Amino acid sequence: DAAGKYALVVLNTKCSLESCRGKKTSNTADGANVMKLSAAPGTQLVDVLNPDRQQFAVGADGTLKLTVPAQRAMILIPQDQVVPGG
Repeated sequence: DAAGKYALVVLNTKCSLESCRGKKTSNTADGANVMKLSAAPGTQLVDVLNPDRQQFAVGADGTLKLTVPAQRAMILIPQDQVVPGG
């Protein structure tokens, strides 16, 4: 049952091959326009695809600015939804 659960999936499909002009990072902002989330301000989001479980805080204004490496995915869920050992 996913009722009340939150997940943010971020994909960077830019090519990382030398034939594609080198690595291309991407971010969740377009100039001053940063991605707005429906998660509450201050929510700690955990990248469950990252073995180190990197965390990111939703800003006071409800935004989240991330830099995503080339050819990488992130699945961010609130810290209180992370299953220990999962």
